[in-house]
Amino acid sequence: MENPVLDIVYVAAILAVFGLVAPGRLGSREAVIGIDVLAVVLGVAAVAYLVYALVKPERF
Repeated sequence: MENPVLDIVYVAAILAVFGLVAPGRLGSREAVIGIDVLAVVLGVAAVAYLVYALVKPERF
């Protein structure tokens, strides 16, 4: 069984590595903004991928 606390620590470490949140600031407003930015980037990338797959289905 996985430890959910460790999962939060791993997410915080990954966000800190990519500069999306300062280390030790998980739960602060900066962390929320960093997670929102990450969610927007991943959402735009997913939509772009789906549109590309729809336009060029022979590549998949």
